[in-house]
Amino acid sequence: MSGVIAIRYLLANNAGVLAVVPEARIFRGVMPVGTALALIEHDSTNFSSIHARLHYSLKQEMAVLHRLNAENLSDKEVVEELGELVVSAKDFTGPVDVIPVSDPNIFSEAQRYAQTQAVAARADTHPEVYNQRAVEKRILHQLKIPNPDELLGPDLQPVEENAVNENVFASTGRALLAFPRQDHMAHIKTHLGYMANPVLGMSELIAPTYLPVIVEHLKQHIAMWYAASVREIANYQIGGDISEIKEKLKSDKDKQAFDRLLAEASQLVSEEAAQVFGEDFQAFMQQAQKMVQTFQTPPAPPLDPAAALNAQVQQQLGQMRQQIEQMKLMQKDGVDKGRLALDEQRLSVDSALKEKKIDQSEQAVEVNAMTKQDAELAEDRRTAAEIDAKLSMNLDDNRTALSIAEANVAVKKTTDLTTGTGIDPGN
Repeated sequence: MSGVIAIRYLLANNAGVLAVVPEARIFRGVMPVGTALALIEHDSTNFSSIHARLHYSLKQEMAVLHRLNAENLSDKEVVEELGELVVSAKDFTGPVDVIPVSDPNIFSEAQRYAQTQAVAARADTHPEVYNQRAVEKRILHQLKIPNPDELLGPDLQPVEENAVNENVFASTGRALLAFPRQDHMAHIKTHLGYMANPVLGMSELIAPTYLPVIVEHLKQHIAMWYAASVREIANYQIGGDISEIKEKLKSDKDKQAFDRLLAEASQLVSEEAAQVFGEDFQAFMQQAQKMVQTFQTPPAPPLDPAAALNAQVQQQLGQMRQQIEQMKLMQKDGVDKGRLALDEQRLSVDSALKEKKIDQSEQAVEVNAMTKQDAELAEDRRTAAEIDAKLSMNLDDNRTALSIAEANVAVKKTTDLTTGTGIDPGN
């Protein structure tokens, strides 16, 4: 027994150390998110296992005490110690009915508060199935607020009221309930008129409290109007009260005929509802539903200091990672831009060289053409000079021949003037 007491004493003195081990190990240095979450889960699992074993040991201890009291407890000792017979050995006979009622899986107030917050969120989402006052009372109890009933308003149960009073009660947040015998269409018209007024139901002062209550109340009136209309048509068709006939239905055939009667009446009421609650009504109710959803957005649950510090560190790490990624992208973008500029420069140089080569080639072609043209011109000039020389020589020869011929004529000699060459027939 001394060993068990020592273990309990050790755990009691070191519970705080065990609880902060994950945070201490995480915030000692920078750690990846996945590793941090795995470490928290691992250490919490170990602590939960210790708590579960303590829970089991307490159950075993109660069983032992139950058996010892059944065997050794005497009424005389109880009276002497307590002054009256509060408990006797007979109370401990039979199976053990004294067991721990705590949950071994819940070992911290943070977990209990998280459960309460989940219930509160569900109650805000589905207010028609939750007792809002009981939910609020549980939240205050979890926060260890003494005497929470003094802080809560009186538990007012809905009572049958007229439509005007219901508008007033809904404006103050009081729950409403529709009753079968009310004139549902009259109530619906009264509520819609109040709700559509910009200085009443739609004002910034009243709408946040009024709209959530009255929208749920309108659902009740619409559903009850449908049921009352079906009942009225069915009563008219059978010439009596369907509630009385329903009690007399025994055979399956009669019950099926009754179902067909209600189906026909429901079809007629559905067609009427499409006209009564038309597109304007549907659009107005959709707008009201959107406003209700904005009013019912649940607040974020408070964080304990360790969780807040963890969130802050993770946010800073995320920002640092984002900055590093941006720097990498900027560096990569700069390198890419430099490479692009270099490629453009290379393309420009290559294009210039190609253009220069083209110009050189064109210049060479032009030079070659000019050289060839000059050579042809020079050849033409040389040929022309040769022709001129020949013509000049021939002209001179002809002149000489003419002179000789004239001289020969003078001396009566014959001369051949065909080629410009003198011929002496006598020689």
